[in-house]
Amino acid sequence: MERGPAILVGLDFGTTFSGIAWALEGPVDELEVISAWPGGGNRTTVKVPSVISCDGQSTHWGYQVRPFVEAFRGIKLLLDEGQENKYTPSLASKALLRKYKTDAVQVMADYLKHLVEYAKSILQRRFGIPAQHMNLRFTLTVPAVWSDKAKDRTMNAAIKANIRPQDITLVSEPEAAALYALRSIQPNSIAKNDVFIVCDAGGGTVDLISYQIKTLEPLVLTEVTEGTGRICGSMLLDHRFEELLRDRMGVNYATLSSKSKEAALSYWQDRVKPNYTGKLDYDYANVDYFVPLPGVTDDPTIPIEDGFFQLSSDDVEHIFEPIVRDVEELIAEQVASITRLGFAIVLVGGFGSSEYLLRRLRKANPTVTVLQPPNAWSAVVSGAVYRGLEGNQVECRVARRHYGIEIATEYIPAIHNDEDKYWDPLDETYKVTQMRWYIQKSSIIREDDPIKMDFYRTTRVRDAKESLSYSTGLYICNDADAPKALNKSIMRLCTLDSDLSEIPEGLFQRKRNSQGVEYFKIPFKLVMTPTSASLLFELEFEGVSYGCIRSKY
Repeated sequence: MERGPAILVGLDFGTTFSGIAWALEGPVDELEVISAWPGGGNRTTVKVPSVISCDGQSTHWGYQVRPFVEAFRGIKLLLDEGQENKYTPSLASKALLRKYKTDAVQVMADYLKHLVEYAKSILQRRFGIPAQHMNLRFTLTVPAVWSDKAKDRTMNAAIKANIRPQDITLVSEPEAAALYALRSIQPNSIAKNDVFIVCDAGGGTVDLISYQIKTLEPLVLTEVTEGTGRICGSMLLDHRFEELLRDRMGVNYATLSSKSKEAALSYWQDRVKPNYTGKLDYDYANVDYFVPLPGVTDDPTIPIEDGFFQLSSDDVEHIFEPIVRDVEELIAEQVASITRLGFAIVLVGGFGSSEYLLRRLRKANPTVTVLQPPNAWSAVVSGAVYRGLEGNQVECRVARRHYGIEIATEYIPAIHNDEDKYWDPLDETYKVTQMRWYIQKSSIIREDDPIKMDFYRTTRVRDAKESLSYSTGLYICNDADAPKALNKSIMRLCTLDSDLSEIPEGLFQRKRNSQGVEYFKIPFKLVMTPTSASLLFELEFEGVSYGCIRSKY
């Protein structure tokens, strides 16, 4: 049977919720965001909880996971070990990983597997094509603020979920959001050369990138300044709500059953947090909320009455304040780095759907247009589909760090330290090891202009067959100025393994030193392509590509 039509699928794996969208390849006449989920009953929502549980016999995910059961939650934050993580469900999942002797990549893979299988079942019902004959290509979103290692772990999870590597593209979440937002806001509100800041405020991370519109038809964007972000998403509001409840109840908090805690948190997440508009809305400025705490004894000092914890509007404002202030600070940093006058802020994501956050940002930026596109919660997953359909539309990006390699260079007494030199017995020269930085922090990088890193390998002719595998480290540095030699500010990002045996031996440069030793000197290049959310590598010799190189993080 022939393969069916090409279908582009967007996958947004979030800290608290995940989403799927799809469209047929070709003109974007119809993009569909999945809004019905297993275990969700009649609920219609564009996201499904990023939760998965296993009782040893069967696995449940999303809305199938009942409250109060042991399950992996907030697993996304465990993929980037470098980020500070205070999210309670995420920390609980860390303990579960140890208990079940697994890791975050495998748990994400298990969850993605269910997400993809469900998407296939939806498409099978729609087109009548068996899953094995579907021609699917996936665009998977990742936070821009994440490390390259965390993005690579996301790719590995997708591969473990049985998605072929050649069918996966990674895109940063704010870039995907930008592609959606520019199609959803009014056409007369944007023009060529306009600058806008995308603030993707989700459950876990808040990512900001500023773009300038180079052309509208076709859409071409350029990054204006270095992107920023941190973990200050809406999940921290949940954490602060739990802290407030713990502080009010004191020692009695420890006696709360898990069901009471879950009931209170669910009410907060479903009824209070998404609907809070703050004291800027005079009609609701002093509204109190009554949060259910089943089975808890009344205590007017807390106050708890008839099984309900009374939460004042001042309490809610206290919960929101530091998190919203973090978002305001991130936006202020971006605004300060934009030299052009006249720009807009585009607010997307789950937390970005908040009316209160929108009002606060408008108040903090009175001279700036702050836009909140329709369906802001599904902006990222919809934008992922646009990225899959139309390819890369960001002409150039701004590097967030330095990238480079260690190289061996000829020792020059007037320049180098004597204690750093070493003897190369084949070339018969003294050499030193230094850093060569191929990407400079804050420099412009382009997907259509790969970086070619020069290498050479020397090996005895008699040993050539056994020594044509070559490993090198790729290093990063976050300092403003990268040092010339390896030091504590430089971190090893990954290892690149090159196999030179694919190159015909007759093309190698053959040499003989003064000792009569014959050796090959093999100059080659590792070509690095910086994409939206990943680094791609290939081996090149004399202008000919000898295949992709997998990086090991």
